[in-house]
Order: sequence, then C-alpha cells, then structure tokens
Amino acid sequence: MRDGEHLWDKRTQGLVLSSFFWGYLFTQIPGGLLAKKYGPRWTYAGFQFTASVLTMLCPLATRVGWRGLLAMRFLIGFCAGVAFPCFNGLMGVWAPPQERSALVSYGMSGVHAGKFIVLPLGSLLCSFVSWDSIFYVFGKVTGLLGCTYV
Repeated sequence: MRDGEHLWDKRTQGLVLSSFFWGYLFTQIPGGLLAKKYGPRWTYAGFQFTASVLTMLCPLATRVGWRGLLAMRFLIGFCAGVAFPCFNGLMGVWAPPQERSALVSYGMSGVHAGKFIVLPLGSLLCSFVSWDSIFYVFGKVTGLLGCTYV
C-alpha cells in the first residue's frame, strides 16, 4: 500500500485490512446453515470461487481508490466466512468418528501452514514482480483449490 502509487495513511490502511474481517463476521452462522442445506462441498466451492474472482479484481478496485479496495475486501471476507462451517460440515460427514478429532486438528493446522507459505511468497512477488501480482497469483490458486472440493 506504499508502492508510490497508493500512499494511504495508517488509518486508511487499517480500514482496508480490517474490512476482510467485517465481511467474514457476517457469514459464519449463515455459512453453516447453507452448508447444511446445500452441502458443504458445493457451498464452499461456490463461495471460494467467488472469493478468488474478487481477489483477482482487487487491483482494478484500487483504481477507484481505497474505498473500492475496502468494498472488495469486505466481499472477499464475506465469501471466506463459510470456510470453517463448511470444513466442520465436511468432517462431520466424511471423517470416521474414531479419527475425526485428529483429522480436524490436521485440517486446522493447514490454516497456519498456509500462512507460513503465503506470507513470504507474497513478499517475494511484491518485491520481484509487482504488488498486483499477489492478487492474480493467489486468486488463481485459491480458485483452483476451491473447485477441487466439488
């Protein structure tokens, strides 16, 4: 956010970064209900695909200004909010009862392993390619991963 093109103050940066979690907040319970009604695989895949498309549109949203990016990140968070309810729905249906707690632990540890990989890789992309390459690369990867659940 400080690449010479977008010089936003700390308050604006904080608003943009936190907007993901504002959207995320709204779909935790509805995400579980949707997963129960339509199945966790389809619910997760649909919202994840939408989030990946919105992620790839983030550089375009920044042309509108920080408010455009804030709105886009809110929508991405809104889509991402169904991930954990869907994951729990999948584990409740597919994991054998005697292995469920171990599989849930492994699955949840994947969240932290993902951050371990994504944060340095994002830094490298930003340093050696461009700041917007982060959105294109991770948008495509999450879209492909999200669709593998169907």
